[in-house]
Amino acid sequence: MDSRLFLRMEPAATSDFVAAGMDTPVAEIGDFEKVVQVYWPRVFRFVLASIRDRDSAETLTQDCFFKAYKARRRFRGDCSVNTWLMKIAVNLVRDFAHGVSASVCRRHGSARDRSSHGTNGRRRESPPLQSGTRRSRANQEA
Repeated sequence: MDSRLFLRMEPAATSDFVAAGMDTPVAEIGDFEKVVQVYWPRVFRFVLASIRDRDSAETLTQDCFFKAYKARRRFRGDCSVNTWLMKIAVNLVRDFAHGVSASVCRRHGSARDRSSHGTNGRRRESPPLQSGTRRSRANQEA
């Protein structure tokens, strides 16, 4: 390796909090205000990329940290704080997506219209009609 290149390289900027928190995730939860400060942007970017609605992404991100705050005493430290928060965010996004699709179905169309849709939300294809099938049989019998 070229020593000139190595001399020009600088270490990545990381906060002492994040570096220390990687060793003991449970201790990191103790200062929850700092957890929010460090992880909010990452969680928000994930949620925004998932649902593509800024207002809803802000709400879901806030919900994520609220749920984490309420459950902080139950956090065992089996995973990193980042992994824990992202799992909460994934569940919130999934629930949000299911709720939006259900509310869209309730707002559009009658029950009869909805029953013509398959479970994936697409219209079910009707089997092709065999026009004249009864007539041709009736004509053959006569």
